[in-house]
Amino acid sequence: MRLYEDAVKKPVVVLLFLITLFVMGIISAYKLPVEFFPRIELPFIGVYVPYRDSHPEFIERNIVKPIE
Repeated sequence: MRLYEDAVKKPVVVLLFLITLFVMGIISAYKLPVEFFPRIELPFIGVYVPYRDSHPEFIERNIVKPIE
């Protein structure tokens, strides 16, 4: 309970401690080597459905939605 009492009595000390921790975390993140940040490619798929002389709403409702 002593820790909680000190934190309530001296909020500035707790705030400075948290700010110091935050700043150290940011500095550490910038100093990490590049190999710890691997290149990530998000999955993507595209479907091309040619359908002549029709409206986009028709294509979306009758062709694209069933394919999805």
